[in-house]
Amino acid sequence: ALSHSIVKHKRFYHSLFIFTLAILIAMAMKIIGVLLVAAFTTIPSNCGKLIGKSLKQTFIISTAIGFISTILGFYFSVLLNLPSGPLVVCALGVFWLISMIYDRLRK
Repeated sequence: ALSHSIVKHKRFYHSLFIFTLAILIAMAMKIIGVLLVAAFTTIPSNCGKLIGKSLKQTFIISTAIGFISTILGFYFSVLLNLPSGPLVVCALGVFWLISMIYDRLRK
């Protein structure tokens, strides 16, 4: 009986799905700044954990990587006339790759 009622209103549910998807995409475009926040909360701490040998070193390295990535991202943003957010995330990604390579070579 339930499947019959859903099939009966198939066009309505399809339109509702498309409308909901369009709203979701529009909201995601406004909230895309979340990517930058997520990158700042995860990448420096992971780099610090890979490089640091103690909790204090992890905190110091994480803070330094976050600060340096921000400075580099803004510098290249001005230099290349590109948006700063993606360049900061790229700088964080470079530091993450360097940290991964350092961790592998250290073991």
